[in-house]
Amino acid sequence: MTLYTNIRKRRKELNLTQDELAALTGYSGKSMIAKIESGKVDISQSKIVEFAKALKTTPAKLMGWDSENQSGHVLNRKPKLKGIPSNIITPGAVPIPILGEICAGDGIYGEENFKGTFFIDQSVKADYCLIVHGDSMIDAGIYDGDIAFLQKDFELIDGEIYAVVFGAEDSATLKQLYRDGKTVILQPCNKEYKPIIVDYVDLYVVGLLVGVYHKID
Repeated sequence: MTLYTNIRKRRKELNLTQDELAALTGYSGKSMIAKIESGKVDISQSKIVEFAKALKTTPAKLMGWDSENQSGHVLNRKPKLKGIPSNIITPGAVPIPILGEICAGDGIYGEENFKGTFFIDQSVKADYCLIVHGDSMIDAGIYDGDIAFLQKDFELIDGEIYAVVFGAEDSATLKQLYRDGKTVILQPCNKEYKPIIVDYVDLYVVGLLVGVYHKID
């Protein structure tokens, strides 16, 4: 709801009526603006850009990623975990879809649905991102509630971190991957968790981890 709350807040700061904002963003009247501001209607990435222009702000600020209570940093992670913190609010920022959630625990939780967009510096070559749940990857700097950025096209390299789906129940998890003959070891980065061993044929890799957003409270 942050996006729609910020649209309403910024419109009032500029003393714009809902009719005036509708005209600036290509809508026929205030009824659609009222629905958007109440969160009853989702808007596309291109519309977010239009609203930002009309409201004399940036898409990132409307999304809520440029405020004191939403501060954080992104680590570039290709090919290794350690990376350089980069400012996500730049003229080169691009929208990355948040496509759902993934487990970083025992591998039983996975959900895929569009949850909005995250604007990030284009130097992080990600195709989509997922919200992390669990603490099995904390020694790799990945915590519960972080946002994991993933590439769809990648090379399968032992020791890299991937989002994978495995088993008859299509369990999903985020783990380091190691191949061992006809099996694959999904290695957690937390000594409290044991590795998950699965048959190669029962595993589907959905993305290579290339970055992590960690919110600073």
